[in-house]
Amino acid sequence: MDEKQRRFRTHVVKEIVETERVYTEQVAFVAEILFPKTKEKAGHDKAIFTDDVITKMFCNIEEIHSLHQRLKQSLLQIKLLDYSCCIAQMFLHHAEGFKVYTKYGSNNETAQKQFYELERDAVVKAFFTGCMLLGGHSDTTVDAYLFKPVQRICKYPLLFKELLKYTPPDHPDHAATEQMLVSMKAVCSVVNETKRRVEKLEAIADWQATVEGWEGSNVTDTCNEQVMKGTLIKISAGNTQEREFFLFDNLLVYCKKTGNIHLKQKGQKGSIKAVPKIEFKGRIAVENLEVENIEDGRSDYHSNGITVRNGWKVRNIAKNKWFVLLAKTQPEKKEWLDAIRSLKDKKR
Repeated sequence: MDEKQRRFRTHVVKEIVETERVYTEQVAFVAEILFPKTKEKAGHDKAIFTDDVITKMFCNIEEIHSLHQRLKQSLLQIKLLDYSCCIAQMFLHHAEGFKVYTKYGSNNETAQKQFYELERDAVVKAFFTGCMLLGGHSDTTVDAYLFKPVQRICKYPLLFKELLKYTPPDHPDHAATEQMLVSMKAVCSVVNETKRRVEKLEAIADWQATVEGWEGSNVTDTCNEQVMKGTLIKISAGNTQEREFFLFDNLLVYCKKTGNIHLKQKGQKGSIKAVPKIEFKGRIAVENLEVENIEDGRSDYHSNGITVRNGWKVRNIAKNKWFVLLAKTQPEKKEWLDAIRSLKDKKR
């Protein structure tokens, strides 16, 4: 192996060790500060922090913490600048222990939903904010830390794949690197789907936080993903208004756009994204949603006498109220109707 390859391998080893150090500190914060503080809070407020709630939130974080404390001691033996160092062998010694991630990953979607539900209480939200400040993490949130183990376990296959690229067959760590890559892929095959679902939940929660005047339960209480969104014309009770519509797997939400706001993007330091500033106007559970096509050129009572193009009727069965929606194009109209009908079919 030439000198360039050696440098690359040393660089990958450094990356594994350094990111492991940072991650181990993050897990330690959850297991040694956040978890105990929450259990302590439960002693004074059992109505909110029941044993079931705490189990849903933290699952087996103590087992993950214990695993990485042991791994931390093993990695102290690594000589970063030594090309012959066998970091994969260190991990392989603890390979069996990584199975604890299967349980944590399978539970993480439940943990995130539980956290979002708890945060609706101002006192609980202040408590969690205080915990983050105590740990010196005022720049992030509890749910982000609960998600760290899922992110980390999904990162390992990438790290070991990169390490294998620069570890030739005659290197003493080659076989261990191959084994760790296979082992981590096996764990991730279980966790990856959870990671995708949790990221969808996070996106929904972040979106809801930007909606002014929100009414009712959190979207994440009943929904797992956003199906589509768009700007439509809403005709109702004699009024014709432009509204922002958001279709989730179990809920249709519509809002009024009032301007734009600028938000920091997660994980991208200094990156600002402009998003619409919106005000809550209404919501309909998909199970209470009924749609009816309107042929182009037609008009009736529900359209307020307006000749309809690219439109359809929407009925809120729970309130027995109708309104008409207009899309900009026929394909857009079809996409909305197909999406709503598909969700309705799944519930039959």
